[in-house]
Amino acid sequence: MKNSVFAFVAFTLSLPGNAATITASPNLASVQLGSPVTVELAVLGVFSFLPPSVSTYRITLNFDGAVLSPSLVDFGTQWNLGSGSAQIPTFGGSSVTLEEFSFASAADLQNLQTGSFVLGTVVFDSIALGGSPLTLSVENLLNENGDPLTYNVSNSDVTVVSSQIPEPSFFVPSLLCLGLWFFRERTWLKSKAQ
Repeated sequence: MKNSVFAFVAFTLSLPGNAATITASPNLASVQLGSPVTVELAVLGVFSFLPPSVSTYRITLNFDGAVLSPSLVDFGTQWNLGSGSAQIPTFGGSSVTLEEFSFASAADLQNLQTGSFVLGTVVFDSIALGGSPLTLSVENLLNENGDPLTYNVSNSDVTVVSSQIPEPSFFVPSLLCLGLWFFRERTWLKSKAQ
């Protein structure tokens, strides 16, 4: 019976529609100049508590270095299964690479890993106006046995816009004029009184 279930799962995973999806999702599609933007890298579509599980990945997030500047990388917590993992961030001029491999056993990965989880987040400072594509390059995505996983990539983008300076309303200039008129009248009345 176990072999039948395993064969069914293996067959199901070999079907074209069952690839994992790696996403780059910014918290804001448009951000004001000088404000931070957080991009979440996630894996979606692996089976919860069944093989295959993700054991190792090396993913590069490419961006426009003239518009965004990375300030922080925070790896996800999915692999805090008691055995830990090795986490290696690498910063380039217009890319950030996240690399991680789990020390958990294949059985622990299969039994404890959920079907969708955050691999890591990258916080960027917006340093110039313009748009920046957020494109992923997956160099490595391995299952619990060290075999490559089938995957799709979902890219995104961020637009940095100028800070909006509110225009003064009609009320503020009116108060200013009223104050100047009052000051003039007060000065005129004082000069008449003397």
